[in-house]
Amino acid sequence: MKNRFNWFFEVFFVALIFLDIFLLLISAIFELRITSYYNIGLFDLLASLFLIFGYYFRFKYKLAEFKLIYIAAFIPFYFIFINLIGLTEPNFLIILRLVILVKIYVLLKLFNVLGRRVISFQERSKLIYPIIFFAVMLFICSTIFLFAEQGINPNVQNYEDSAWYVIQTITTVGYGDIVPYTAIGRVTGVVAMLSAIIITSLITASATSSLVEAFREERDKLTQKNMERIRIIENKIDEINKKTKNLDKLDELSFQLKEIKSELERIKKSK
Repeated sequence: MKNRFNWFFEVFFVALIFLDIFLLLISAIFELRITSYYNIGLFDLLASLFLIFGYYFRFKYKLAEFKLIYIAAFIPFYFIFINLIGLTEPNFLIILRLVILVKIYVLLKLFNVLGRRVISFQERSKLIYPIIFFAVMLFICSTIFLFAEQGINPNVQNYEDSAWYVIQTITTVGYGDIVPYTAIGRVTGVVAMLSAIIITSLITASATSSLVEAFREERDKLTQKNMERIRIIENKIDEINKKTKNLDKLDELSFQLKEIKSELERIKKSK
């Protein structure tokens, strides 16, 4: 039960770190709504608080492993920057990007600490491949769709609108609130649809690989257990054989003793 809790614990914090990194990158590269910057700042604050709790829970008995660089991951720089400096600062984007680069670097360092089990699992299951493919396709298709549709399509004003269209296309939801107006936008939509098939195939392959690996491990454990039982039984058989040999020797000695007694009796009678 404890191992299962630790597993879900690590998965949660790994997902939190990746989502925080993705949002920070998007806010540094593309122009977003004003409210989105504040929302990302709020998410960064919550993520920082959760990471403090997670790191303490993970290493409360191993304070020697604590490194000062991790403090940067616990400080909500984005939230502080947005609320203290504000969006009206002339060098807003330059300062913001520097802050984001530092935060992302430290988050990746922290990921290697909090996500050791997840890293080990993905190395066996290869589940990281469909996740990375989804993130890359979302980023690329959203960027292309934005440049193709912005200024032409009234429903595409910023990166959020573009990402929303790509997400609902990849997930095959298709609400229809945003449709492409340009040829490049339509081609991007087709690529997003096809990528959904690839993502599904990768997830299926990863899940199958994980199941096969789990069955193989279970089989190896069962084989090892049976081999151990066979070894124990063989040892017991050897002990029984030794005892049987000893009994045979006793029978032989008893027979020889009887012969000696018989010989002695004959000698006495002959006298």
